[in-house]
Amino acid sequence: MKKTLSTILTTIGLGAFLPGQAFAILDSDYKSNASTHKAAIMKDKVAEEKSWIDNLSGSFALTTNYLFRGVSQTTNLPAAQGGLTYSFPYGFYFNVWGSNVRYIGYNASVEMDAALGIAGILFDQLSYDINFARYFYLKSPILNYNELNTLFNWKFLQFGFSYSANVYGVHQTGRYFSGGINYDIPPEYAFNVNNLNITALYGVYSLPKAAGNSYNDYIVALTKKIKHYSFTVQWTDTNGGQNNPPFDDSIFAFTIAAEF
Repeated sequence: MKKTLSTILTTIGLGAFLPGQAFAILDSDYKSNASTHKAAIMKDKVAEEKSWIDNLSGSFALTTNYLFRGVSQTTNLPAAQGGLTYSFPYGFYFNVWGSNVRYIGYNASVEMDAALGIAGILFDQLSYDINFARYFYLKSPILNYNELNTLFNWKFLQFGFSYSANVYGVHQTGRYFSGGINYDIPPEYAFNVNNLNITALYGVYSLPKAAGNSYNDYIVALTKKIKHYSFTVQWTDTNGGQNNPPFDDSIFAFTIAAEF
């Protein structure tokens, strides 16, 4: 998934910084969430009746900046990202996801995530996605770590919480809270444009000193979906707590994603 480190050893902070979650759909709470969530929910009721290949879905995205929890994971450079999700009965799924990354002070050039989770809908309007993820950083295994991620949506409200006992590989606890709106705009309020979504989230990342400073982040994203493609314009910023400019400053990013 993704991270935004800021000084693990003196370099993770952007003078060394470390990332971790992908912006395949947008800089959200965790990366592999990029197309996992909807795929698992949609296939929950029919997974048992399909062949194994029918339970496999994926995504591919090109973005001008890989942002995770308000911080660039590519030192403000573009990224190519892709993932595969296998859906099991009762909403269980397995997801793998990858992206190029670039961290000052580290050799890592690729991030690979693997997540096992469950997603579904309760009471018609309350959706949930809970997974346990492992983040791998090729060429820099010192950065590898595990994280428990949760994401809930009720009507147009969204809330997420993530917890790691070894955030950014420093053997200390990290917690991330986020909340806000995730709203499908009715066509009559958007000049009759269909399939338009706005997301606005506020996050609080509590980190130990060994993994950088705690900070807050903000995101506003507008997404237009056309068949299996989505186009997202996103703005993100932080309160500067990471002391990692220009990678945690106000940033605009554009992403094109395809689902299959």
